[in-house]
Amino acid sequence: MNIILVWILQKLADFLQDILFCGCNYPFEGDNYLIDLGVTFGFIKEANGTVAIANRIFETKLYDLFLSEMVMDNTLGKLMTEEKQEYRRSCVMGNIYWK
Repeated sequence: MNIILVWILQKLADFLQDILFCGCNYPFEGDNYLIDLGVTFGFIKEANGTVAIANRIFETKLYDLFLSEMVMDNTLGKLMTEEKQEYRRSCVMGNIYWK
């Protein structure tokens, strides 16, 4: 696959993750190559002058895809493990014993 195409698709994925996970509001500018690409693929649309995910199905599928990639990369797994360990420590300190 063309290296430039891979780079552009990765930038689009990062852009979509910012919208889904961070709640970023980007102004809709059709001349922006990422916005144009997202519209071309049907992933995004214009809503009140800002970029929005095109529909609930794409929103759910993209969210699940990115979430599973994070788990596979162990990004989310590490966070969940750290939070679980912190919860266990707080339970022991609070005289609630973890089994």
